Amino acid sequence: MERGQASKNLGSYFGYLNQPHHVDGVAAGLSTKSNKIGFVAAKPISIVLSNINSFMLGAKSTNPNAVVQVIFTGDWSLPVREAEAVNALIDAGCDVITCHVDGPKVVVETAEKRGVKVCGHNSSQAPLAPKGFITGAEYRWETIYKRYATKKRAKLRPRQSPGCAPRSRFMSARSRTTRPARSSSTRLMTI
Repeated sequence: MERGQASKNLGSYFGYLNQPHHVDGVAAGLSTKSNKIGFVAAKPISIVLSNINSFMLGAKSTNPNAVVQVIFTGDWSLPVREAEAVNALIDAGCDVITCHVDGPKVVVETAEKRGVKVCGHNSSQAPLAPKGFITGAEYRWETIYKRYATKKRAKLRPRQSPGCAPRSRFMSARSRTTRPARSSSTRLMTI
């Protein structure tokens, strides 16, 4: 294969969780009693901000009085900071917590120990919070893998599957206009 030539058996895809996070927000808006919802996030980058915005819009759609407070931990996997962020949000009055970090286990378990409701991220954390788990934004990779395998067996080139968008389409005009204001020195945001 020459440089610049596309391979017939190679492709890429990326799963976005902004729509499931919107559904999480709807559930969180219905579940909160304090109208304060906490979001633990790794870094203020576009995909994370998209999930935060989607979550917030979902919460506001069912509870216009809901406020979403965000704490950025600064990295993808910092369990101690994640636990501290959950505790700080709960201490600030949040009674529903969600997150966008690599390993949401600490966030979910900390929320459960503190007796607040929680929405998951990436995969089901329901077994980690039997009393407080509401719902979660989850990848179902087996769906896309089965679809690609079926197309490969049929000797068809895989096309874009629902729920997976090319990276270049990620930043739509809508997502640019709904992004929360941010500052490099700001660690906590209320939206």
